[in-house]
Amino acid sequence: MVCDPDKVAAGFAVTVRSDLKGHGLGQVLMAKLIACCRSRSCGARAIMGEALPQNTRITKLARKLGFEICKAAADGSVHMRLPL
Repeated sequence: MVCDPDKVAAGFAVTVRSDLKGHGLGQVLMAKLIACCRSRSCGARAIMGEALPQNTRITKLARKLGFEICKAAADGSVHMRLPL
């Protein structure tokens, strides 16, 4: 997690090793990241991330965790945002 200097948003990235995908590890990591952002005094008002359009697992997980999902028209990437 990285918080921008203006403390408006924190960016996230999650990587799960191929042989561990599908076991719920991503959900555990994201839940811990969200809890950390909510409890820290970094002051961020949202968590944001991006994914390739074919990465449907992270999009589905983000939606399940309450993220707003939208696609960028220019490159097709998926933008995810969770207000804190």
